[in-house]
This record gives sequence, C-alpha cells and structure tokens, in this order.
Amino acid sequence: MAVVCVVVVAIGAAGVVVWRSIPDYRIAFVVDTSAAGASSAVAGAVGAAVQNTGDGDALSLRRFGGRCGDSHNTAQVVGAGAGHAARISRSARGLATGGSATLESGVLAAINDFSGHYPFRGRKVNRIIVVTGRGTDACNRDQAGVKKALQAKVKAAGLRLDFRFVGYLTPTGEQANLTQLASAVNASAPEFARTPADLAATLKRLVIPKPVGAVPVKIPIGSFAGTWTVHGSQLVIRPDGTGDLTWNGGPCQDPNAVEDVSLCEGHSHVTFTPTGDGRLMGTYGAVSFTANDTGKPKPPPPGEWPSGGQTFYLRHYEKDHNLLVSSNGTGTRPGNPYFCDQYAENHNDSTYQLCGA
Repeated sequence: MAVVCVVVVAIGAAGVVVWRSIPDYRIAFVVDTSAAGASSAVAGAVGAAVQNTGDGDALSLRRFGGRCGDSHNTAQVVGAGAGHAARISRSARGLATGGSATLESGVLAAINDFSGHYPFRGRKVNRIIVVTGRGTDACNRDQAGVKKALQAKVKAAGLRLDFRFVGYLTPTGEQANLTQLASAVNASAPEFARTPADLAATLKRLVIPKPVGAVPVKIPIGSFAGTWTVHGSQLVIRPDGTGDLTWNGGPCQDPNAVEDVSLCEGHSHVTFTPTGDGRLMGTYGAVSFTANDTGKPKPPPPGEWPSGGQTFYLRHYEKDHNLLVSSNGTGTRPGNPYFCDQYAENHNDSTYQLCGA
C-alpha cells in the first residue's frame, strides 16, 4: 500500500512540474535574412524586443532566405524555450545574409514548429511574428498558391496561431500582397515600418500579446469622427480609431499600354490615435492604386506618395468644420492640406474655400 502511495505522489509531482513548464505565451520570431530583408536594423529591433518579454515566455528564432529549392533556405536558429532572450539577441546579430526571400518556406516551417506536443505550446497565446523585407515569395510566382499552402498548414497544425506580419522597407507594390497573405491566415493587417525606430517600437509592442479573442479597447476619437472631403480626396474617420483615405493620384502608368488611358485613385486604410495635445495622429496601412474607370489595380503613378507605416497629424481648424493636416509627420499627402466636413459650406465662405470645394 505504501508503494502505491509513493507512486501516486510521484505521478502527481511530475504533473505539477509539467504544468509549471507550460508557458502562458510562446512567441516565434521569423526573420528575413535575404539580400532584400537583411539589415542591422532588423537584428537590433529583434534584440530589443526580446528584452521586453516576460521571464516565463517561450521564445524562438527562425530565419528564411537563400536559394529556391534548397532545404536550408529556412532554419530554426534558436529553439523555443524560456530564458532564450539573450541567445536570440546574440544570434540575430550574427545571422548570415543573402539570397532570395523564401517567405513561403519560412512561414510553413514556423507553423510546423508548433505542430508537435513539445516544446510546449502557450496556454494563452501562440504568436508567430514574421519580419520581412518583401511582400511576395521569391520562389513561387503563384502567390494564390502560397496563401492556400499556408491555410492548409495552419489547419493541419490543429491549433490557433496568432500571426503578426511586419514589413520593413517593403516595396509599396508588394504591400498589398503581404496584406492578403496575412488575411489568408486570419492575421490582422501587416504593419509597415520605414525607420529602425519604427521597427523597434512595433516589435516591442507585439511581444506583449493580449490573449486571442480579447475585445479590443476602442479609442475615443470624439469630434474627429466623420467624413471629410477636399478636392480629389476623401477621409473617413470612425469612432473606433479606424479609417480610410482615398485621393486622386493622377494618370495611371500601365507598362502594357501605349499611353495612359485613365486616372488613378490612391487608397489606404488608416489607424488614428489621439496625441493628448488636441491632435490626432494617423498611420497609413498598405497603399494601393486603382484605375478610376475600371477599378483594376495599377502600379503607383509618378510622384511622391505615402507608404505603409508613415504618419500624419490632424487638428481642427475654424470651429471644427475643417481639419488641417500638419507637416510634422512622416507621410506625404500632396495638394490641399485642409479637409472639410459636410457642414462647412454653411459657415464662413473663406473657410470653406480652403478645401477647394
């Protein structure tokens, strides 16, 4: 009888050890080390982010980039486990760079890293943070096939994975594809960073994940909410801090056409954050262009246009019926800096004329 009791106690103790070994959060960094994605800024941002994690978080590092068809074009550099922050920081700085952006291989392998029972998955969140310089896979022209392959892999893994995609200096023409890739695995829209500081701030924020399914806190936008127009542009600001900006981009450039046959319209989803000093900061998401007459996607027209991750600031002008775009953000919005609400025409004529209406 005594032997039975000892065995039961031993089994119970082992169960406690296993339970305590299961992390609340498991976070995998998947880093682009191709010629297009590699940089000291990425290594520095990853190193800074892991120092911001909890002691019990299980962290890992995987790289991708190399030759198409080579089984070594992605590899796990640091396996998942608690206490790995310093190793990941050192390893990120020492990664060899070069080759093509084998995005599909990297993400598929990262999903596979979570498919086994050990290392333990996170109780609350299993997050994969993909940092890439490209929005398309260099080895597979069938980008729709890439999306289907990722969807099938996630389903086969049998658990809910919380993806976050971060583009660093990602070409504007590839940002829409990365957005579609994120959507294919039920991830939120990618974040696009243009400077090392933006990248570091983004990764630091992403390593403190909220549990999947948590209800987001809505940001009170107050009197900024509404539809604002200026000649050739429209800005929609919603009470929850989301919005959309469309603008006239001029003649489309179609490489297959003899001459331009239509005008282009620029599009970007925008997120808004109050600054505490009476202004509202807008952050561009992916920027895309379509032909006004057909709605078909077009390459960016000539000129300087905003890109994902850039910012602009808004403040009220003349009794709240106008918004003025300030010039101290990183984003560019050519043309008239004033937006009018629908009631502006009923007020001071000179104020309304600021909007070019």
